[in-house]
Amino acid sequence: MVTVEAGGSLRAQIPSKTILSNAETVGDAIQQLRLPADVALIIMVNGRIAHWTTRLNDGDVIQLLPTIGGG
Repeated sequence: MVTVEAGGSLRAQIPSKTILSNAETVGDAIQQLRLPADVALIIMVNGRIAHWTTRLNDGDVIQLLPTIGGG
């Protein structure tokens, strides 16, 4: 099982400290959360930058933050 923590505007979509099972990669976890594949995110696993293909282990913590854009 892994824990998901969301920041910023994602808090409205992802309940605090969501627990997921059967997520082998960050991409699997994001799909289970039903977030769009093209959502712009900063992804961290256990405090380190991660990517969709990053493998997950039992007890990992995924932090998701929306990117900030502007012009």
